[in-house]
Amino acid sequence: MKNGNNLHLYPTNGNIIEAFWEEASIGNLGFYKNLDDEKAALTELSETISNLIGSQNDEIEAATETVKNIDLQMPDYFEDPQVAILAAQKKEIYASQIMPAAETLGAVVAEIQNDEASEADIVKSLNDEAPDNKLYQVNEKIVNDIYLNTYAKGIPEFTSEQLDILVEIAHQCPLAGGKGVYLARSLVSPWYLGEYDDDTSCEQLEEEMRSAQQSDQMAMKSNMSEISHKDNESLVIQFGVYPNPATNEFNVTYSIAGENTSYLRITNSLGQVFYQTTLGVGTGQLKLSTEQFSAGLYIITLQNQKGKAYYRTKLTIIK
Repeated sequence: MKNGNNLHLYPTNGNIIEAFWEEASIGNLGFYKNLDDEKAALTELSETISNLIGSQNDEIEAATETVKNIDLQMPDYFEDPQVAILAAQKKEIYASQIMPAAETLGAVVAEIQNDEASEADIVKSLNDEAPDNKLYQVNEKIVNDIYLNTYAKGIPEFTSEQLDILVEIAHQCPLAGGKGVYLARSLVSPWYLGEYDDDTSCEQLEEEMRSAQQSDQMAMKSNMSEISHKDNESLVIQFGVYPNPATNEFNVTYSIAGENTSYLRITNSLGQVFYQTTLGVGTGQLKLSTEQFSAGLYIITLQNQKGKAYYRTKLTIIK
């Protein structure tokens, strides 16, 4: 950040010091710190298991190296048949040690993965109870949820929807988006090589907040998207979601040209469908309550009659 002019954005009402006291007064201050400790514990191995893995690895490496050396010297052994027989017997003995050690190691790893998955589910249940009435809390809760459903269970990859959500959070202004922004950047770093312009993102957020405070109508205009993507059958002239982030309810405004109807779906980071409906050609508006939604980031997708997505945007819900 070039300056501290945007500090009042964190979280949304008042400055950082006021936010600190607000969270402390309702008992939320240490919740995410405890979650961090629980997540860190997921990666810790007991000393006994660690020693067992180390000993099995050493045994496999030693036996493999011995077999390799025998193979390299075998041409020399052929000059003496008796020596060649002894070398072959020795190779067989060491080769027979590799498979049991590998099986033991595989069993240990499988047990660890099962334990990690069970423990990750326990931590996930704690994360589900985490406070999420501020944007920075929502972000951290979402990133934790994705991590606990992937890496924490030994799944080193994300779905396209999970990756989209992480990249979206990673590009937020850190002063408003909080620690979750940096956690998201860390998780996507192996796949996403884009740059993060925090000065611009914070300036844009400040401008959006200033516009949103004027009226819902101004918020609708500032969030309206002009779309130029055409999918043979449908053309989205306008599509807007406001307010965004939403607390109690949100509006979806649209203007769709074409000949056929479209399908609107709202899904979470795991691809679970929370809402779906049919949109006819023309202009319209939906007013939806957030009652059926948990706090978090959602993907709003428009699909044609063949089920192909031709427009996608994001919605953040804060409670």
